This record gives sequence, C-alpha cells and structure tokens, in this order.
Amino acid sequence: MTLASALSLSKPLREMYESDPTVQKIIDTAKGLEGMPRHASTHAAGVVITRNPVDTYVPLAKNDEAVVTQYTMTTLEELGLLKMDFLALRNLTVLDDAVQMVRSHTPDFDLHAIPDDDPETFQMLSDGRTCGVFQMESAGMTGVCVGLRPKDIEDITAIIALYRPGPMESTSSAPSSRPRQASPWAPISQDGHKERRSAPCGGVLSGKRGNTRQGGGTDRGG
Repeated sequence: MTLASALSLSKPLREMYESDPTVQKIIDTAKGLEGMPRHASTHAAGVVITRNPVDTYVPLAKNDEAVVTQYTMTTLEELGLLKMDFLALRNLTVLDDAVQMVRSHTPDFDLHAIPDDDPETFQMLSDGRTCGVFQMESAGMTGVCVGLRPKDIEDITAIIALYRPGPMESTSSAPSSRPRQASPWAPISQDGHKERRSAPCGGVLSGKRGNTRQGGGTDRGG
C-alpha cells in the first residue's frame, strides 16, 4: 500500500491531508522517502570485478569495515559491470574432515577414487536417508528421491536440476510422480524401428517431423 493509494482509498486520511498543513507536510515528506532503501547492507559473497579501480565507475562507501559500492547489484549489472558471487560450502569442510578420519586407518584413501555408481549409495538415497547429503537433505528433495528411486548419477543430476521453482512451475507434477523404472517403452521412429534410447536425458520424442524433446540433457537417439 503506497501513500498515494492510501490517500485515494481512505477518506478520513485524505480529509486530514487537505485540511491540516502539518499532516500534509509529513505525508509529502514521506512520499519523497517512499521506495528508497531502508538501510545499507552488504552482499554476503558478491564481488565487483573491474579493469580499473572500482571508484572510477561507481561511488563507494564503508559498511562496517568493508568497502562496498553504493549501487545495488541490479544497477551494477545494468551498468555492465561484472559481479561474481564467491560462495563457501560447509560441506567441503565436512568432506575433508571425513577424509582425514578415514585416512587414520586407510592411509591411501582418495576421495576422488570413490565410484559414482555405488549401488549402496543409491539405495540409501532411495530409502530417504538423505540427512547431511548436500542439496538432497530437504524434506521435498527427500520425497523426490524416495519416489524416483535414483539408479545412477544422471538421475541425481535430474533431481537437482528439476526440483527448483522454475521447472516445478512449468510442469504439472513433481519428478517423483514419474519414476524411471516405471517406463517400459522404448522410443519408436517414424519408420517403425526402435531407436537407441537417450538414457541420460530420458527424452520423449514426438511423432512429428522435426521431433521435439521434453526433458533435460542431450538426445542421443539414433
């Protein structure tokens, strides 16, 4: 509700505004402040990268001990400046701590040597035991894992990519309602021959020329 809207909708307020100079001055002053930032805040991970010193492009200020731009990130992008978000993940520390614990009894353990097709891991996710698993531990994600029952790394990629506000709004049902193992058919080309299944993306090919694909990934059908 803006002040202009309040004046048009509220007859008592409008009468006070028109009859009392003090009220009129207060509201007019407030109109000038309306919509302006309430306070100066600092983006947790945003860094502006420029060829020359940043103050040659935008005004700067100090927020506590940090030097920050006085423009918002939207304005910076409109000006053509490069803003990068550098994020730190607590999970990386958890992984490193786990590696050190394992190496205490298996010195040659290598995190990068862990296979990405471990059946027990996918069974764990399918059972809903996702606590502590990065990007998979929310209640919604856990439900998708139980419903979809991921069998390979491509399923994990699809779950993380699709269970987001944008994709979820553009589809009538969650990914968990269409488990991969419940699709016994294979794509059929126009001449009746089975094509190679595009397993990594689970694409659905239409029967028209200039076939369209629904689903993420790359069509590897023949």
